[in-house]
Amino acid sequence: MCVYVQTPAPAAMPEWHGKLREVTSWIAANPGEPMTLSSIARRAGLPPKRLEALFSEFLGTSVAKFVAVQRLSAARRMLETTDETVSSIAQTCGFYDHSHFSKAFCRKWGVSPGAYREKVRSPAGSGADSSGGGASSPAAQRRR
Repeated sequence: MCVYVQTPAPAAMPEWHGKLREVTSWIAANPGEPMTLSSIARRAGLPPKRLEALFSEFLGTSVAKFVAVQRLSAARRMLETTDETVSSIAQTCGFYDHSHFSKAFCRKWGVSPGAYREKVRSPAGSGADSSGGGASSPAAQRRR
């Protein structure tokens, strides 16, 4: 038995669909901005309870969890591609406490931010910089 589900044409999509897409894109593009449910709901032009319900229904998560994941993902990319300090990356990505950032990062990826950076930048790692530049530890340099 085959079930055919027709996706509505973009013009037929509810107005909130575009608002949800816009607000999630804005959150991902601006991880360092102060964000509360109320401020995000204002940006989307929706009541906070409605926004929370839409996130839950269509994204399977709460607004707060979505924001946290976007911030952690931005921090992860910065650890891979920049030489900024972990503290600086934490602040840039909206974590105003280094300890909170490190704990959240470790919970998400099972490794501290510093260890993650070392891993992705080591020759055996799969990170963006495997040239063995200045980010390598002395122990890693001895193994070469």
